[in-house]
Amino acid sequence: MTEPDKSLFHRSSGLLMHISSLPGLWNRGDLGPSARKFIDILSENSQALWQILPLTIPDYTGSPYSSTSAFAANSQFISPQDLCHDKICNADTLKKFEIDYPDDSAMRKKMLIRTLAFNKSLRKTLAKKFSSFSHENQYWLKDFCLFSTLMDHHSPLWTEWPENLRNRNPEALKTWEDEHTEEMDLYAFEQFIFQLQWDKLKNYASKKNIQIIGDIPIFIAHNSVDVWAHRENFKLDDNGFPTVVAGVPPDVFSETGQLWGNPHYQWETLQKSNFKWWFERIGHILKQVDFVRLDHFRGFEAAWEVPASEKTAENGEWVKGMPLEFFDAFKNKFGEAPIIAEDLGIITNEVREIMHKYAFPGMKILQFSLDSGPDNDFLPQNYQNSHCIVYTGTHDNNTLVGWATNASDIEKRNLSHFLGIEGCDDIVWKMIQIAMESKAVWAIFPIQDLLGLGEEARMNFPGTITGNWQWRLGNYSEITDALRKLAKINLKCGR
Repeated sequence: MTEPDKSLFHRSSGLLMHISSLPGLWNRGDLGPSARKFIDILSENSQALWQILPLTIPDYTGSPYSSTSAFAANSQFISPQDLCHDKICNADTLKKFEIDYPDDSAMRKKMLIRTLAFNKSLRKTLAKKFSSFSHENQYWLKDFCLFSTLMDHHSPLWTEWPENLRNRNPEALKTWEDEHTEEMDLYAFEQFIFQLQWDKLKNYASKKNIQIIGDIPIFIAHNSVDVWAHRENFKLDDNGFPTVVAGVPPDVFSETGQLWGNPHYQWETLQKSNFKWWFERIGHILKQVDFVRLDHFRGFEAAWEVPASEKTAENGEWVKGMPLEFFDAFKNKFGEAPIIAEDLGIITNEVREIMHKYAFPGMKILQFSLDSGPDNDFLPQNYQNSHCIVYTGTHDNNTLVGWATNASDIEKRNLSHFLGIEGCDDIVWKMIQIAMESKAVWAIFPIQDLLGLGEEARMNFPGTITGNWQWRLGNYSEITDALRKLAKINLKCGR
């Protein structure tokens, strides 16, 4: 097997931390000074990569992997400080909202943006940029604004809306738009402000030679503008409900599998449009980041379909997709796109062949390397070539310290047998050293691992809906020493 084209990937390392986990004003990480400070710290310590989670609006559990839109960004990431710095608002305005909403940072930010949107003089100043943004993003923005205002006035579930709106009757939608123009403009303005700040942050990262890795969930939430506006692309019944839903069969995360509940794609219908919706989605995020991780890459080759009536994911079947047709069209449109395949779980030879054909690097998780024998694919000595990315863990894993605390006897034994680590003392830096020394082109570490934090700092526990997506870094002084140590290892390992 020949070595894939690696021209887009260079031997480097970096950190995994979502925007929400940054220190920031109003109890949430955002796109402002704190994010730029994080970029400075990465650059000063020989790191080249910053991996984030999806930028989209999270669901009621806080998950950014289930959103009401595949395109719209989470406005809670808008920086109040940068609004002042860029003269979009002033300090007195910020102070007013801190007084009015002392205990609710989300409402504080929502009302701030609402006030700014209705500021006529401000809208006039930004009118040209706002108009250009709205025009360039019309392919998703108008439907998103329609959907958002309809949710505000009707049920939060689009399947419960009046029939003419649920089924997108053109006259009904035109009447709604005419009657709710100002409200729709508010949602558009919110997305505009986010994009202004994101572009500023992305340009800053580029100047500091920091590349940002974004994330696309393969599936879409049923209660989303994308399903409502493009019902033909999904396996739905006449009333708009899924006939089958997505998930994964029983695995190390869950004995009954994971029932995600997302509708499955009608790949034949998508192909007739040359995968228009999908390529708009990928093109949108490629304007925002340098690399994109395709979550649950396995699903492009075949996806686990479960009848919508099932309560668990146990009684499903693997249903083939159209991977060659999709990725051939993808390559014709995007060329050698900077894609990372999240190839975790049950991976077949067909999936591996697709990854190799299109030169998509996969992921190697060190936590997964010790639950079997010497032929485990996640052991560094078994990496077939350098075109892969090694992680100590991901946002779905326990932290290294939490994992070591709960490691099985087999894992503890294999830690010695296969990685040469005796016991779990100082497990974090021993595993980081192994990852950095490996042939993998990239080594990426969740920031919780760099800090040596325990299970309490875990970002997500798959299959659960409470207590996730909440971890935040207190301040940057916590990571200074650790990053200096990582920088020294970088130098020794040629990263």
